[in-house]
Amino acid sequence: MGKNKKRKAKSLYAIQENQLVIQQDIQKLPVQIQNLYPSLKQLLSTNPLQTNQYFPNHALKGDLANYRALEIDWGDCAYRLIYRVVESPFPKTVRIISFDEHDPAYDSAKQRLRSSKSK
Repeated sequence: MGKNKKRKAKSLYAIQENQLVIQQDIQKLPVQIQNLYPSLKQLLSTNPLQTNQYFPNHALKGDLANYRALEIDWGDCAYRLIYRVVESPFPKTVRIISFDEHDPAYDSAKQRLRSSKSK
């Protein structure tokens, strides 16, 4: 019989990134977190509501109601990737709006939402 091969999980959700995530957020992160970003996007594209024990997520409240935070703890720093799951219209989508250290990630997400509403 053949060897067991790891299968790449099938993407069920398209990923959309706020342009500032690429232009600003990722650039500020440590190289190790930058290198992890493609795997985090893959994780979210597979099942954004139930990630895994290494990168749990939780629903947000208040100004960020309907958004979620992926928890990335690295060394002594807590990072958050803030995103929204959009189930319809097709295709299902995960919209990433910020990625930074804990408090700045939430602050950026709120600012970007305010900016998008004022346009």
